[in-house]
Amino acid sequence: WYTMYKKAKGIAVNNNVTSSMIWGSQYDAMMNWMAKNGTNVGSSISGYNNTTKTGSKDTDVINNIYDLYGCHKEWTLEAFQSKHRVKRGGSSGGGGSPDACEINIPIDTYSYYSSRATLYIK
Repeated sequence: WYTMYKKAKGIAVNNNVTSSMIWGSQYDAMMNWMAKNGTNVGSSISGYNNTTKTGSKDTDVINNIYDLYGCHKEWTLEAFQSKHRVKRGGSSGGGGSPDACEINIPIDTYSYYSSRATLYIK
């Protein structure tokens, strides 16, 4: 988590743009938007949660949001108590659906953990 947090903060190299790891509320907003547009975010889909190239299936790209059924659980800035961080989604290593939500200590490292960066224009 700490390494991904630092990398996300360093993506923006322009003084007019700020970058960050995705907030839990932003992830919730994606799930709500997808659900309102007919995507079942509460279940796994057969053939997903594996190492298939992202975007190779039509339902893997929703309004240019890639790989929500994909192969990585995604760390967020959301915290649970002071020692845990929240990760979202499913993964090749642990299954799950896009709306899955779990807590872990931020020093856990698995190859199927990642994060999304967000960009803010000042």
